[in-house]
Amino acid sequence: MIGSCSYIQSENSNVCDKGFLSTSWTAIWAWDSNNVYAVDPGISGYVIGGDGFYHYDPNGASYDCANGSAIIPCPAQVQLSVFDWKNFIAAILVIIVVYLVLRSSRKKSKSRAKAKKRR
Repeated sequence: MIGSCSYIQSENSNVCDKGFLSTSWTAIWAWDSNNVYAVDPGISGYVIGGDGFYHYDPNGASYDCANGSAIIPCPAQVQLSVFDWKNFIAAILVIIVVYLVLRSSRKKSKSRAKAKKRR
């Protein structure tokens, strides 16, 4: 194994702002403990790492491990308006109308029951 790359995502990467998600990450390359040479082996495919040692990296995997950022559209979601005073009044009116309809239907059924008893 040549080494491994790990990423640390920035803390504000989970917030959608104005329909877009801005994310960034920091890449950390760690050389494998068996891939450390103090002197240049004289063969192509070896690079000098940030630690000053030679490491076998024929395909440049360590260079592919890089910091980055991206701006992507937020996942599709239903955009609801904020619950404001108009919505509150509309909800209260709907509740009142439903209450009145149920109350009037209950009165009608009671008056029908009384009319049947009188007969």
